[in-house]
Parts: sequence; structure tokens; C-alpha cells
Amino acid sequence: MPAPPQTTDPPIRTVVVGVGASRGCPEAELLALVDAALADVGLQRSDVRALASATVKADEPAIAATAATLGVPVLYGPAADLASVVVPTPSAVVAAAVGTPSVAEAAALLTAGTGDPQAARLLAPKRRSAQATCALAVAGTTDDVPVPKPRVESVPLPGAPERTAAGAPRRAPHPIELESYRILRSRIDLSHLPPLSRAVTERTVHAVADVAFAETLVLDEDALRAGRDALLGGAPLIVDTGMAAAGITARETIVPLRDPRAAERARETGSTRSAAAFALAAADHPDGAVWAIGNAPTALFALLEEIAAGRVRPALVIGLPVGFVGAAESKAALAAGGVACLTNRGERGGTPVTVAAIHALLFHRDDR
Repeated sequence: MPAPPQTTDPPIRTVVVGVGASRGCPEAELLALVDAALADVGLQRSDVRALASATVKADEPAIAATAATLGVPVLYGPAADLASVVVPTPSAVVAAAVGTPSVAEAAALLTAGTGDPQAARLLAPKRRSAQATCALAVAGTTDDVPVPKPRVESVPLPGAPERTAAGAPRRAPHPIELESYRILRSRIDLSHLPPLSRAVTERTVHAVADVAFAETLVLDEDALRAGRDALLGGAPLIVDTGMAAAGITARETIVPLRDPRAAERARETGSTRSAAAFALAAADHPDGAVWAIGNAPTALFALLEEIAAGRVRPALVIGLPVGFVGAAESKAALAAGGVACLTNRGERGGTPVTVAAIHALLFHRDDR
């Protein structure tokens, strides 16, 4: 008797991938972002049952092409429906552009829950690339599916709020850090500064263990307040290095240097990759972003050119690049440019103080 034919059970597709893409986003960029999100929670393409996005993105080729590669349909939802979904990382910038503060997370939850976002849960919150976003959701609210791995280990940070609007968890200061700040305050009196200016100064001084750094800072309380409000409201946070992105544990960041277009643009224009990447990022994020530069003066110069041309309108520019070539000059130009900014005078600066300044804004408590 011949053996019965062997059959292979088809994969059980459970995951909805919510996606967003800027106009002209390459398919390869969106697909790589989706693959990375799946890999982070131990899943693969065969686990995906659908892509989901906003109706306004229905004519975006990258989304349709990614769905075709995965062999799944794309389900689109009206902005009004997506706007009703409560998500962990809403964005005022996105709301102004497409009518909903969330595309990727809201679309994923709404589709996974078959119209009821409370009947679904996020497996992975929104992640970004230069021109795309994605989030993963599944039906149900139990823990019978994999959960995302943390991006980096958290470390205690003093003065953290119970929870920021950007999703930062409550953190208790370590006794060593408390003692470090006590020593800092015994060596420099910053009590005359307004709250956010003091918080930024203390954290940046702490980052370099040099009280003299405080004398170089150019502070504007209103600008810092606007930047903090933007960050807590979910505005894009754009940084110039992967090191800065790794140091910011409280929320997602965008690193323009990872944009695959940057190298070619640099060759075409004869500029540095940092300058080319920031010019591209300015086109992708023209309104309301927080920009943070701690390494590359050329990136700051490129951003200032975009601002001067009226092509980008930031909520705040944190310009603290370090070095002997162009750093002092780029920061002087920023301070004189009339844009909301945090910067300093001279050649000192760097990624550690830039990250420290961002943490100061994210974790500041108004009741302190």
C-alpha cells in the first residue's frame, strides 16, 4: 500500500503590522524595518497576516510592495478611526500632517482587534527609520504570544517622573547618583536658574564631571519648555549618531546617518555623510521635530541651512557638537540664528552632554 502523501500545515498568521511611510519611501527600507521589528520579538514573515495603515497612505508604493513581498493584504483605515485609538507614542506632528496622532500603532491595534482596539495588544511599539514607521499587534490581551525584548538595559536616572507621555518608566535614583549630585551642588550654585535651565545644566555638568562646562551653556527657558513639550507630545527626536540613540533609553530616536540615501547624496554634493543625511531628514521631518547634534558640526551647519531656507521648522535644536574644526563656529551660528535652541560656546560638547540634555528634558518634574 502506498504511503499517504505528506502534508505541511500552513503557518498560523497572527500578527498585524501597522505601517506608515513618507512619500517616496523605498520598499527596501520599509521591508527592513518590518523584518527588524519581527526579529526583535522572535517572529518572522510567515507570522504576518496583514499590513495596516491610514487611508491617506493607500497610494504609497512602498506599502503595497511590502505587502506583496510578504504575501498579505493591506487594510486601510480612515484617519478619524485611527485618531480614536489610544496609543503609547502619539505625535502632534503626525496629527497635523495626516489627521491622526498615530498611524502604525493605531492601524495595527484597530486591525488586529477587528475594529476594536481594546481587543488587541501591541507586541512591539512604533519604531522608525528615516522614512517609515511600523508597529506589531495581535488579537487578545493575554500573554500567550511573544513579547518584545527591551532595546537596552535601563539605568536609574535621578528626578524621573512617574511616567512621561513618551512612555518613560518611573525610575528610582541610585544612592551613588544621589551622592554625585550632592557633590555637584556643593561645588556650583545653580539655584538662580529657572527649572529646566537648571535641570539641563546639572545633567550636562554631571555628564562631564566639569563644573566649568556650566559657564559655556547658552540657555533659553522658553525654548527648553517648547522642546520638552514637543518630546512629551511624541514629536520626532532626531540625533546625529548611533551612540546618541543608544544612550537615550526613554523613547525612540531617528538617526539620519542610517538613511541608505545619505552616502549617494554626499557623493553627489561633495558634502559629508552627516550633512547629507541631515538635509534629507529635514525634508522628511519639516515641522515640529527636536534635533540633537553632539558630534558633527557639518550636520548642524546643514540643518541651519535648511532652517534659513524655510524648509524646516524645528521645535528645538540641541546643538552641542565637539571638536576643533567647525564646532565653535556652528554653535555660534545656531545661537545667532533666532531658532529655539540649546547650545554652548567653544569647542567642548559631545554626545554625552547631548544625551544628558535630552534626559534632563524628558525626566524633569515640575514639582521639583
